[in-house]
Amino acid sequence: MTIFPIVERELRVAARKAPTYYARLIGAAVATLVLATFLWQIEDFSGAFQPGPWALALLTSIAFFFCLFEGARHTADCLSEEKREGTLGLLFLTDLNGHDVVLGKLASSALTCTYGLLAVVPLLGITLLLGGVTGAEFARLALALVNALFFSAALGMWISARSRQENRAFAAAATLLAVITFGTPIVDALLIGESNLSEAILTLTSPGYACYMGFEAEYATAAERYWISLAVVHAAGWMLLALAGIQLQRHWQADVGQPPVAPHPLRRGKGAQGKRRERVGDQAPMYWLVRRGIPHRLAIWLVFLLSRVVGDWEHIQMVSGFMAMDLQMVFVFLGLGLAICAHFLPAYVAARCFVEARRNGALELLLTTPLSVGELVRGQTRALTRILGGPVLAVVAWDVMMMWGAWYKAADSSIVMGSGQMNYTTWLIWSKLGEAVTFVLDVVALCWVAMWLALVSPKPGQAAARAFVRVIIVPGFALYPVMWMNWETPWVAASAEIIIMTMFSIWARRRLLERMREAAAG
Repeated sequence: MTIFPIVERELRVAARKAPTYYARLIGAAVATLVLATFLWQIEDFSGAFQPGPWALALLTSIAFFFCLFEGARHTADCLSEEKREGTLGLLFLTDLNGHDVVLGKLASSALTCTYGLLAVVPLLGITLLLGGVTGAEFARLALALVNALFFSAALGMWISARSRQENRAFAAAATLLAVITFGTPIVDALLIGESNLSEAILTLTSPGYACYMGFEAEYATAAERYWISLAVVHAAGWMLLALAGIQLQRHWQADVGQPPVAPHPLRRGKGAQGKRRERVGDQAPMYWLVRRGIPHRLAIWLVFLLSRVVGDWEHIQMVSGFMAMDLQMVFVFLGLGLAICAHFLPAYVAARCFVEARRNGALELLLTTPLSVGELVRGQTRALTRILGGPVLAVVAWDVMMMWGAWYKAADSSIVMGSGQMNYTTWLIWSKLGEAVTFVLDVVALCWVAMWLALVSPKPGQAAARAFVRVIIVPGFALYPVMWMNWETPWVAASAEIIIMTMFSIWARRRLLERMREAAAG
């Protein structure tokens, strides 16, 4: 068989990459920080309360999101990149077939995220020492996480075999994962009712369902559904890999040698083309490059608005009294996933133009013209404002509407935590005001940091991921104790986040203006 030589080659290449080793360190560090923060919040272990199940659920949720999105992120562009660079045909000059190439690429692309998961799994075992967790429960959840990672990577590989452009591959993979993972339980709940979810069929195809059924309480009620869901998702992963191999074997000749098709807004007829050119013909070149390279702006609007609507589902129920669907876990996880996408998209949009301009030499060519660095950056920021300004304002308008709804509908309700009590209206108004302001500053900081990192990163997805970790993840963990200790005064954490985001924006802008020529040349 020829599969083993290519797998060995791809693993050797991946072993020389620094992210392969950083993934284990970062994964273990994040899981350790989450577990330590959780244990720090618990004041009393006495009585009937057992922190083990809660800690296990928290770590499993974080690990599940990591498996769900990282698997697809690492594989969604591995084959399409070969198509763009014209190297895919070289692989088929040997005795390799489509399945050999797919499995070899899968082994190398999924290695980094596999190491990250393996670093987190031992920390799941620490919950056994906290009580309330059995060894079988830990094993079931670990198996479900590995299965979810395999399915995510297989789905990304299938999308990559059918795609050519990086942004479309990532968008398609993220959309399909969201629909399969979160859409199927919602559809089942709408079709057969929430009380009959134990008989649902579509839910079995969700990778998250096996993680949910792996917990001891749910497993005791319907153990067979855990194993059925695990088998269905695993079989679907192998089917996607087989389809990817067939697709690659049959259609790779049609993709080789084709220049990348750059989507641009002029495809609206000759009349629209002329008018559009007249309006933007005298604009900055960077402004034009950014605007013509961002397709599917409607998707940005949808992700931004859905992240707010789904994330505020519990607030909507409390404000309006609407209690139609009691799928709290589904909406919590879906809202978290959409929030991640809503923060990742601005970074990706900001990084994409600089990465591609540096890759094809357009950036160096622009720097040899009389245009200054400041003019190029202003063109980039102007285009980003046109692209992201509308969706950001829509999110702010939604937060204002939520504040009005809280003031109008929930004036007499209150929330209670421990010995503290405050009016729900006041808390929600301050919280939504802080969310609106910090979201705007988050997007601004993400764009500036992503633009700077795009000059030193080979791919826009990598630059966006690095910006997301630096701007959102690290400050989020740092500010979590502040948020927990000052939950009654949400403006405290919001003020700290405003200061941090402002500092990020100033630092990245200064680096971009001072070192852009040096980074572009390097």
